Amino acid sequence: MKENTKKGVSRREFLGLSALGLASLTILPSWKMAGVRIAPSDRVVLGFIGLGQQALSDFAGFAACPGVQVAACCDVDSLKQLRFKKRIETWQAAKSMAPRCDMYEFYEDLLERKDIDAVEVATPDHWHALNTIHAAQAGKDVYCQKPLAFTIREGLEMVKAVRGNKRVLQVGSQQRSSKEFQKAIELVQSGAIGHIEKIYARVGAPPKPLDLPEMPVPGNLNWNKWMGPLNDPKIHYHPDLCPPITVDPEQNEKLWGAWRWYQETGNGYTADWGAHMFDIAQAAIGMDGSG
Repeated sequence: MKENTKKGVSRREFLGLSALGLASLTILPSWKMAGVRIAPSDRVVLGFIGLGQQALSDFAGFAACPGVQVAACCDVDSLKQLRFKKRIETWQAAKSMAPRCDMYEFYEDLLERKDIDAVEVATPDHWHALNTIHAAQAGKDVYCQKPLAFTIREGLEMVKAVRGNKRVLQVGSQQRSSKEFQKAIELVQSGAIGHIEKIYARVGAPPKPLDLPEMPVPGNLNWNKWMGPLNDPKIHYHPDLCPPITVDPEQNEKLWGAWRWYQETGNGYTADWGAHMFDIAQAAIGMDGSG
């Protein structure tokens, strides 16, 4: 991203603000609250990779930041592309911005866009590493949903790619910005609760073997691309893994993608809720840099 030294918040500071979501409005300079129009050259142009429930939720946070424009979106499900495009273009038209949001099935095509400054990665966990590494190599900054990586080795390669390409990477651990967790961290670090010997984090069950029956793949879903780096013939399509939606009328996912609960496709609650809870524990005891 290019630096913007004329504004109160630089373009490279944007990812930090977006992590605060709507709460960021309380710390923005008054001129931003007054609805001052931002020149196109000062906007942060985003692309979204992965367009499920999490992307829709995260967009609300990005939309609260000034100078944001979404130019492209990508998903292996064409209906989720259409749903996201419709929402983005309606929002941008209301903000008097160029409403167009281009759709892509392959994220590699989106990353070729020279006008995109940063991307959100909200794909299933097994895609995070490749999405982020390729984005960094393409010169994009990245906001990647938690957990950052599927394996430790992937995480190390992601860090190497981001640092090697001098990019900015923010992990979507929004719990850090929740007031109750900030208060808990403060209590620990101030010594108010005494010396910490151990921290226990209850996160839920480990992943279980995939036991869903195989079902026909719908025409709107590129299942092979969804699988991507998993490359496991034992994994077959079931709607619980990639929850279906409709666009007209709009009917959203009835559940979160169950890929996270199975050994073949996820890391269970350890990666799902654990990514939040372990993160808070690390922050509280000042061990953010420990890995």
